[in-house]
Amino acid sequence: MTGKVNTSVARAVANIAIFLEFSGEELLDADAAVGVMEQLAADLQSLDGYAQRQLSTAISLIASEYGAKEKEFLVGLPEKLGLEEET
Repeated sequence: MTGKVNTSVARAVANIAIFLEFSGEELLDADAAVGVMEQLAADLQSLDGYAQRQLSTAISLIASEYGAKEKEFLVGLPEKLGLEEET
């Protein structure tokens, strides 16, 4: 993937994950949100290691574009999605 594609895909993943994480139960069923996040993680884990590292780096780079709460969430997102080794 090119840098522009990486950034666009990272932003799309970030926006979906933020929506799932921060939407209240009046908007989104919590169990459904967890299920979608787990499916997203499984799909992204099927990428090869190089692509996972690229996506992880791109998510970290775009995190600064978001508010403080979302930025903090995004910094840990690659690990939560299984794209990085747990530290």
